[in-house]
Amino acid sequence: MNKRLLLARTLVASGLHSLASSTREPLLFVFNYHRIRSRTDQERTAFDDGVFGPDEVTFRQQVEWLRAATTILDEEALLELPTAGRWSPGKIYSAVTFDDAYVDCHTIAKPILDSLGVRALFFVPVDLIESRSLGWWDQAAYMLKKTTRTSITLSDKTYDLAHDFRACLRRILDLFKLQPATHTADLLMQLADACSVPPPPVEQQSAELLTWKQVRELH
Repeated sequence: MNKRLLLARTLVASGLHSLASSTREPLLFVFNYHRIRSRTDQERTAFDDGVFGPDEVTFRQQVEWLRAATTILDEEALLELPTAGRWSPGKIYSAVTFDDAYVDCHTIAKPILDSLGVRALFFVPVDLIESRSLGWWDQAAYMLKKTTRTSITLSDKTYDLAHDFRACLRRILDLFKLQPATHTADLLMQLADACSVPPPPVEQQSAELLTWKQVRELH
């Protein structure tokens, strides 16, 4: 089971208010999303499955529950609350955030948030928007999914893709996470060579990302 989904179910089962009742301190929970999947879209993504959270129906249910069970803070309220002395003892606050500026923040999440009157925080990596290129995790997943090789060698380690592809994918992505940012580009090219698959076309990467017009509309 997805760890984020397991955590969400645990919080619902236990009840956030039961946590608050055990302390006089106010509580703040930050719920972080990356991508929302359309329930009608049955196509498997060409990129990293790991960044997808719930589908749009489940996302709406989650935000509806948060709105009923907590006080959802937007950016302004989140920044002002500690200094304004408005923290209420035992009260539960929450924030809804999105990372990495995927296009479904606008096409799927925004209409749901608007209809519920909820403002989220969107963390936009400017360099990705400007270059129209996805993060290394998506590019790496793309090349691994496209390769016809049953095993590859990367950084002197062999990965048996035919035996356990998903485990190999996660281990290779973990390898990227351990590299300094200055080395990530070289590692991507090494992976491309190992897979005999070029990085995804710019047009295909661009289609997964917000445009500046969409960023302004989200704002």
